[in-house]
Amino acid sequence: MPEASLCEKCGVREAFYIKRDSGEKLCKKCLYRSIERNIIRSLSRYSGLRREEKILYVDTFIPNIWDVSLLKIIIKISSNYKNQIYLLTFPWKQHFYKDLMDSIFQIIIDPVNYIMLCSEGFNDYISFITCFTKIRYLIGVEKALDMNIKKILIPCTRNDVFLKNIFSFIYSAKEMISETYPQRAFDEIIISNPIYNLITEDLIALSLTDVKDDLVLEKSLQQFFSSIDHRIKEFLSKFLNDEIIRELYTLGLSSREFMFSHPNLMSKYYSRYKRCRICSAPIDNEKHLCRYCLTLHSSFEKISKIFR
Repeated sequence: MPEASLCEKCGVREAFYIKRDSGEKLCKKCLYRSIERNIIRSLSRYSGLRREEKILYVDTFIPNIWDVSLLKIIIKISSNYKNQIYLLTFPWKQHFYKDLMDSIFQIIIDPVNYIMLCSEGFNDYISFITCFTKIRYLIGVEKALDMNIKKILIPCTRNDVFLKNIFSFIYSAKEMISETYPQRAFDEIIISNPIYNLITEDLIALSLTDVKDDLVLEKSLQQFFSSIDHRIKEFLSKFLNDEIIRELYTLGLSSREFMFSHPNLMSKYYSRYKRCRICSAPIDNEKHLCRYCLTLHSSFEKISKIFR
């Protein structure tokens, strides 16, 4: 980026980042506002959030550099509506949020027993990964039922939505597709994704806005973007040869058009299927539950009561 380049939004401050989806050059402040507005739109559209409601925010299993930055924005937005946030996180991540404890209630859940259920019930790799992905959703719903919370936020970037769709398509793992929906419902609970329209790179840039040294910042960004690109290629290399991967990149595998339209196409493809009553996954049986929820739901006391 040219040294004298100015933010295209405010025209005053020096540009810090070029947004991948729009190509806009933004300063740190305008990048923050852009992400904040995006999250507000998603909350308004998918969560149906009302004033003074309790929110259960379900953390990611794997640590991300943007975890704290994202939660800070969620807290700020929620405070405007006097919402109370309950953070459901995991033992290996609880220290991340020590500076936010005045603003949230933290709930620590050890998912090991649930993950063991996946390993015992599903031996093949594809089924285990799909089951593992659903555990986070089920833990969130169980805790929300226990605490009488009607709104759950389960963040998943557009990049991860895209990869889950690719996984679902190539492995014929149709149950995975429900983990990409921006909104689901169970009983009286609405489960939504507050970052459905945000890509990982934007959130990484947000988390690096406090870095003072430009050279350190540039190197950090290059490392993270390279890591993301490597993970996508590594994922695809499990079932595609190098020539096909290069062709996909040529066609725009990582482009805004492919990434943002693909999930909608997959949802339409599965629209003729019945839905699992717990996780909303497409099903083709008469049991009203997908095979994962059928296996797991009895281990969740509050959820299983609804199906007795």
